[in-house]
Amino acid sequence: MQMKLPFYIFNVFAESNWGGNPLAIVPLLDASQSIDTHTMQRIARQFNLSETVFITPLANGQHAAHLSWSSFKPKRLTASIICI
Repeated sequence: MQMKLPFYIFNVFAESNWGGNPLAIVPLLDASQSIDTHTMQRIARQFNLSETVFITPLANGQHAAHLSWSSFKPKRLTASIICI
């Protein structure tokens, strides 16, 4: 099955263009784009950057500002943060 997901690459801690530390951000703001942790880890491994962040709505969040953030290194989950 082919999956098409939006993603962005940001250079953080950069003092100039194409500098700094690149990280991938995958916004999964549509409920139909829900993916499991194993799949997130596989996607992070494919990016092969120091960090890949997935932004998802909270399961019980009713406001657009309620987000869950999961950060992965290529081989492991590093953090899950809930922002309200």
